Amino acid sequence: MPGSAPTSPAKAIVPDHLNLQPVILVSPDGETARVRARVLRMMGSAGANASMNGAVYVNEFVNEDGVWKYKTDHAYNTWVISYEGGWAKQTRGTLPGPNKTVPPGRPPSLVFEAFPKTFGLPWNYKNPVTGR
Repeated sequence: MPGSAPTSPAKAIVPDHLNLQPVILVSPDGETARVRARVLRMMGSAGANASMNGAVYVNEFVNEDGVWKYKTDHAYNTWVISYEGGWAKQTRGTLPGPNKTVPPGRPPSLVFEAFPKTFGLPWNYKNPVTGR
């Protein structure tokens, strides 16, 4: 239909986001949940560019009439490496920055530098061993 959004992925683009090691904690009343997961992204466009990216997602959800919805969505991008040059040539963090097509509703909640800098990422639950 004219004017409608595409219904299939764009050709020759890889936007894979693999969510790994999720920890999902549902509140005792079943109304909210906290999720923390590591993410490995493989992104690229044929003939143009390609990169890998690592992030940690720290999110909150609410249950509205049996439907789980995002309350907060935080993606802490920790590293971005171009396939061209790879780790050996990486000298500074190259995070993509705000999406120009769909701008954020608010400024970033936390500003930090990516690899080769390091940063202690936030947790949205207590460590089950230390209690901290």
